[in-house]
Amino acid sequence: MALLHDLQKRFSGEFSFACTWWRFRYLSDSDIALVARHYAIAADIVIFSSASAGLLPLAVMNWVESWISGRRRAGGVLVPLIGSPNLPPQLYATKLFYLREVAERAHMDYLPQTLLVQSRGNRAANVIGTPTAHFDQ
Repeated sequence: MALLHDLQKRFSGEFSFACTWWRFRYLSDSDIALVARHYAIAADIVIFSSASAGLLPLAVMNWVESWISGRRRAGGVLVPLIGSPNLPPQLYATKLFYLREVAERAHMDYLPQTLLVQSRGNRAANVIGTPTAHFDQ
């Protein structure tokens, strides 16, 4: 939520913000995934946040594939906030590669950012835009 508040403060009057948040684990529920799919299809910006190594969970990848097929318009931005100062970059490079490829297939711009994890649950990032959907691990 701090990210949204920072964006609203920085760009108040220039953009309107509507934001939804979905944890990765929620996307394994088919009803929740369907609702989240509709938000992602309509989103101007989709943000993924993960500090863990390895691939995205299978349920998340299946969900991503579902909204790519439903996205009929070009445009928008996919922002991966991936990584941790406690992990070497090569441990989460697969996520970044996959999300870059997703952005290409969805005809979205790809805006990679560095995620700074200050302490558990306290995240800070430098992102500019108008997010409408955020998916967090």
